[in-house]
Amino acid sequence: MDALIFLGAFIFSGFFFLTLGYLYMRKIADLEIAAAEQEQKEAVKQADKVA
Repeated sequence: MDALIFLGAFIFSGFFFLTLGYLYMRKIADLEIAAAEQEQKEAVKQADKVA
């Protein structure tokens, strides 16, 4: 019986950390996308100045 409880807790914690890691990676990806879009805008501004 104790083994089942331990196994359940182990699986649950595994899913929990996987979900946490997934959300963290998505947040980082969103930040990188936002930074890339900002750089794109800056590049367009620079190109407009040159043109």
